[in-house]
Amino acid sequence: MNQKSFDIIKTHIKPDEELIKKTKENAINYPKSESKSQIIKICIAACLVLSIGLSAVLTYGEYFADDPKPTKPIETLNNQENKQLFYSELSSPSQIDKNLINFKSDFQTADIASFNEASLRDNCVSIVEGEIISITPKEYVIVSEYEKFGNNTITEKVHTLIYKLRVTNTRYGNIPGGKTILIEDRAFFIDEFFSLKVGHRYILPLCYDDGEITEPTGNIISGNTKRESPYSTIYPFHPQIEAVEGGYLFTNDWKSLNVSEAQKIVMDIELNERGKYYEDKMLFLSKSAFEKNFKKITDELQ
Repeated sequence: MNQKSFDIIKTHIKPDEELIKKTKENAINYPKSESKSQIIKICIAACLVLSIGLSAVLTYGEYFADDPKPTKPIETLNNQENKQLFYSELSSPSQIDKNLINFKSDFQTADIASFNEASLRDNCVSIVEGEIISITPKEYVIVSEYEKFGNNTITEKVHTLIYKLRVTNTRYGNIPGGKTILIEDRAFFIDEFFSLKVGHRYILPLCYDDGEITEPTGNIISGNTKRESPYSTIYPFHPQIEAVEGGYLFTNDWKSLNVSEAQKIVMDIELNERGKYYEDKMLFLSKSAFEKNFKKITDELQ
């Protein structure tokens, strides 16, 4: 029995003052034979009162524990299940390689249409999932003949990023799992949020072009325009689908994935002007829900 139980007994089981008075009188005035008999009766009565009190404490004592641990209300449990998801907790930040910080993108600022998954039907040859092993910048320098304005030659530069990807799963197309491929993008952003990151896993829709990286202005004198890789990401102007613990991160531009089970992501990282467009557009789906809905996309491509 704990201290709180004793306190309750003292509060609710009070001694009978009249009974105590009579006991004292009997002890002084009654003959010994009668006093003894009376005292026994009084003790029996007192024990009966105490017994009733103890019974009540044993019955309800569980409500008076010294350190009660109340059951969490249903509302609290539901709030925990639907807790906010923070981007920084799902996708660990990666420092941009110093070789990329000042590397120039050929892409010029312009109004860009939002991604539409329907565009996959036009030129998607494969959708692969895998880990980025490395990112390498490349500069093509092409010198060609140029007669205009009296000049003899012209020098052109093309900048690309080459991603080395270890394929773990091919969701569409014929690229075998376990193979390492190169993906070359001419249009790209160097940004902690936008950019693909080494060590992270993504699902990337790819297009194919085994031609030249650019069409030279005139006859080539020096340089090479042959692409390093025939594969490019279909739409490099938005965050790609990223595999994280328990599921996938993606933008709500993926209409087939923007379902009721998708949870909104709180973007708790610093975003630049481009990134702010996606501040309220990032979603998360558990692996099972993602697989079910992404299959609708690949089935459309068959």
